[in-house]
Amino acid sequence: MDFEILDILTPLGFTLRVLLAIALGFIIGLERQWTRHEAGIVTNVIVCVASFGYTAFSYLVDPDANDLTRIAANVVTGIGFLGTGVILRDGANIRGLTTAATVWASGAVGLLCCVDDISFAIILAAFVVIAHLLLHPLSVYIRKKRKHSRSQHRSHETVLQKTRSKLRLNGPEKREYDEDDDDEDEEEHDTAPV
Repeated sequence: MDFEILDILTPLGFTLRVLLAIALGFIIGLERQWTRHEAGIVTNVIVCVASFGYTAFSYLVDPDANDLTRIAANVVTGIGFLGTGVILRDGANIRGLTTAATVWASGAVGLLCCVDDISFAIILAAFVVIAHLLLHPLSVYIRKKRKHSRSQHRSHETVLQKTRSKLRLNGPEKREYDEDDDDEDEEEHDTAPV
C-alpha cells in the first residue's frame, strides 16, 4: 500500500492524520459519553489530537530524529497529570479510574497516528472501544455480585454479633434435665436465652 499520501511532512498527510486522530478520539469518547462517564467525546478528541500534535512536532522539526521516545514519554507524563484530575475520591470509593485510563489510551492512539503505518492507531482505538463494550458489563456484573455477597456477609455478621451479645448479657447456655421415675425416658432440653 502506498502511504505517500499520508506523509506527515506534507500538509495533506498531516491533515489526514489529524483527521484520523479526531475520528479515533471521537469513537473512543462516544462510548464514554454514551455510557454517561466523565471525559466523553471532546476530552478524548482533544487528548488524541494533542498527543498527535506533540509527536508530529518532533517529526516536523527534525524528520531524521531517532529519539522520538522522549516526546512520547513527555506526552504520557502530561496525560498522566490530566488523568489524575479525572480520578475522584468519594469516601472509601475511588471513581474515574477507567475514564483516566481511557484518556491515557486516547493519548497512545494519538501518538500512533504519527507512525508510518496508521493501522496501528486504528487497531488500538478499536481495542479500547471493544474493551469498554465487552468488559464494562462484566465489571458491573462482578461489582453487583460482590455487593450482594458483602451485604449477605454483613447480615450474617450482624446476627452473630447480636447473638453473642445476648449470650454475654444473659450468661452461658443452661441445660435442664427432667427426671422421671423411669430412667429410660431421660430427656435433655437445651435452652439458650436469645
